[in-house]
Amino acid sequence: MRGHGFGLVWLWIVSTAAAGAAEQQKLIVHLFDYARLSSGALEETAGAARRILAQAGIQTEWRICDAPAKRGACAIGEDDGFPIVRIIPRANKNMRRLFGAAIKTFDRGLTGVYATIFYDRVKDGSRRFGADEPVLLACAIAHELGELFGLEHAPEGIMRAAYDQKDMDRAVRGRLRFTAGQGAWLRGVLVARYHGAAAVAAAAPAAPVNAK
Repeated sequence: MRGHGFGLVWLWIVSTAAAGAAEQQKLIVHLFDYARLSSGALEETAGAARRILAQAGIQTEWRICDAPAKRGACAIGEDDGFPIVRIIPRANKNMRRLFGAAIKTFDRGLTGVYATIFYDRVKDGSRRFGADEPVLLACAIAHELGELFGLEHAPEGIMRAAYDQKDMDRAVRGRLRFTAGQGAWLRGVLVARYHGAAAVAAAAPAAPVNAK
């Protein structure tokens, strides 16, 4: 796969038939990789991220593409407002030791559109913690998706500001996840963001939560 210095994970919500605020949402994830990861690593990353989100009650479908396109399954609309996660080769030297960053905006109800994953930080963390790169990459992606949809850092779980060895041991066993409260918040925000603010009261908690 040829590299162009950055990658995109493009996501959007596709509704499935259900009733009221409990309507099921399917999160379609488009993964545009320019970090020259192997197809096997991409499949492992997508599978691990899918499981993390499924534990929060969010079903996903991942589509791995070579590059954005004007038509078809890999098409990206400039004004559709769907969240985009960029995977870039390296972080700015002035940034703290983070795996990624997300930008939240007031005009979208404190949810975001753009997030960035720093592949060099993920690679270094993988060596430091003795965890496979796809496992840590999936955790970083899930964490930034949580931030894009309004979650804040929490003292435990996938939304911790910084991971330690215990967190990575949990991640390897598939036990680093969103809390129940965070999952409820995410499901509610997805309904509200893509189906109008009227759904918020019935579908989501009053504010982003770090509840267990």
